[in-house]
Amino acid sequence: MDIKARSKIVSARLDVWEFEMTTERCLHFGPDCQGSMQTEHITYSPDTTAPICTFHNQVLRVMRLSLALSKIAASLKGKLTVKQRIHTVAVLKLHRFDPSSVRKTDAYCKKLAADKGIGLGKLDYKKHRTTPTRTDPVDGIPFRISFKPETKRGLVTCCKWDVWLV
Repeated sequence: MDIKARSKIVSARLDVWEFEMTTERCLHFGPDCQGSMQTEHITYSPDTTAPICTFHNQVLRVMRLSLALSKIAASLKGKLTVKQRIHTVAVLKLHRFDPSSVRKTDAYCKKLAADKGIGLGKLDYKKHRTTPTRTDPVDGIPFRISFKPETKRGLVTCCKWDVWLV
């Protein structure tokens, strides 16, 4: 094989490699993916990220807000632990979501917060990123969580959690 032919093969392989490295798929790739790709911080310490579409990132945001508010309603701290952040991603991967699920879950969270007297403010992402994710406590108040979504035609329309003390 001459040098020109070898050079073309190497160049073609590099082009394919560069395409594969720049083409990201949503961590929950499927028919309900919408929007551009973003980076989801699964945990902040250590910094663990994954590519995610805009829609699934918003679903994950309201899913975590719903869990945090459900924890507060059960007299627990609302900030999610590393294990809980990872768990929400695992739960996300088990379901498909209706396009209205973000809006409906957001409305549910606002109502839950108002009913429980919990003040909701704007999330300061710079401050949030500098606050380490809580480690999973070795001891403390034992509790369980369970995802209890509202569904319609097999799609999640509202993300709700049951939280109970053990």
